[in-house]
Amino acid sequence: MKVVTSDTFKAGYARLSASDQERVDKAVRLLAARKPKEPFHPSLRANRIQGTPDIWEASATMRIRMTFQLFEGTLYLRVVGDHDAALRRP
Repeated sequence: MKVVTSDTFKAGYARLSASDQERVDKAVRLLAARKPKEPFHPSLRANRIQGTPDIWEASATMRIRMTFQLFEGTLYLRVVGDHDAALRRP
């Protein structure tokens, strides 16, 4: 799956510690490896954000969340950061 990152995601990623970046990298690999019609890996705790038709959230850690969208063959990473901040503007 092709992975595309927004400028907001890149900025949030740059603010993370090296260990948190590694955890985000692992979560992104798990998301990108997902096949259509298959459930997300359980460790991601992924679910659709209420009130949005196609924006999802996933956990890199219990504290670090990221939001994303799935388009035909593309994983679009929107936001990454602390739980509340990442979900404030998905």
